[in-house]
Amino acid sequence: QDCILGSKVLDSSFFRAEVMLQMAHEVGGDFYLMTELGKDKYIIACMDVSGKDISASLITGLVGGYFASLAHLEDCVPLTAADIITQLHAIFTEKTPDGYFIAGLIVFIDKANNDIEIFNMGYSPLCVISPEGGEKQIKIKNPSLPPIGLPNFEITDETIIKYPITKDLALFAFSDGLTDAQNQHGESFGEQRVYETLKNALKSDRKRTLEKMS
Repeated sequence: QDCILGSKVLDSSFFRAEVMLQMAHEVGGDFYLMTELGKDKYIIACMDVSGKDISASLITGLVGGYFASLAHLEDCVPLTAADIITQLHAIFTEKTPDGYFIAGLIVFIDKANNDIEIFNMGYSPLCVISPEGGEKQIKIKNPSLPPIGLPNFEITDETIIKYPITKDLALFAFSDGLTDAQNQHGESFGEQRVYETLKNALKSDRKRTLEKMS
């Protein structure tokens, strides 16, 4: 599974992406992807497959294989971000038993068009960080799509979050593994504490923000 997931850092000429992952078990349904797809186009994805252990791990292999195949197909570049996700949904529903689904957040970065498209499919809220009035502001974007694999899955223009590529724009995503984490007293970390911790971390060196969230 480590081989399927690949590197935890993607450092391009104009942006940096980093993942922090700790499995609850030896294998599981956590999946991430950071790769270039065509000239000046990138995919950043965080996903959580329903189920645990071996069954979920096998499904992450299916998802990883799909994205790996795209990178080696000469005709993949003309596909839109919505096309790629819709095809993943079709393959997933065909190749997995009923009752499974994927909650996920996929970000497509197109440097040539200077835009970012974000698809939040039943994942945790996305934190969009941008400078306003000289200070970094955090805006919370809730999921706009159901998880992949559910019968009512359909992408429309209204369900896509779009941003132009601008200096100091940052995205922070997290799974329910962070909010459900408990201390020695059995208290869950919770979403509100995530936002508060992120806000405080942004006041210092942003390169250490992920470290402070761990």
